[in-house]
Amino acid sequence: MVDAPALTMDELTQAFESPIQSKVLRELAKGKERVIIAVEDITRPTKLVPILERVLSELGEAGVEKEQITFLICNGGHAPMLGRDLMLKLGPAVLSEYAVTNHNPYDNLAETKILVGKTSLRINRNYSRADLKIAIGSITPHNFAGFSAGENLYCRDYLTLLPWNIPTNPL
Repeated sequence: MVDAPALTMDELTQAFESPIQSKVLRELAKGKERVIIAVEDITRPTKLVPILERVLSELGEAGVEKEQITFLICNGGHAPMLGRDLMLKLGPAVLSEYAVTNHNPYDNLAETKILVGKTSLRINRNYSRADLKIAIGSITPHNFAGFSAGENLYCRDYLTLLPWNIPTNPL
């Protein structure tokens, strides 16, 4: 959104130091073996680089090694992000030092116990296996859906979202 003010560095620091109803990230990360950082794709407005710098610093303070961290691009129905788009969204440090993968909503999926109608929701297998999941992105107005993007950050499949799988009267 063009009219939304960007967070200042002080506001970003405050958000990391005083999270709402949660421990600070470096506490949550202690002892974790697999960390996945799910991020929105290039079609969304969040400027990730300053946020990621802080997230990676917090993870480092908790003893999480670079090799234990994977970035997952949650592109929903959009094309995978490559080259220039990855560089613009994640920055050169992330691309050169961390594993980065695009979510594929048709492949590499794990079953959940969540039902949508009669169909089990499936999510990205790498996301499912991580013992610490971090999602970073925005929820913005969408001309068709009302609001968009938040649901993409858990990297679901498409089959559970087809119209015939959604109950007409869930109550």
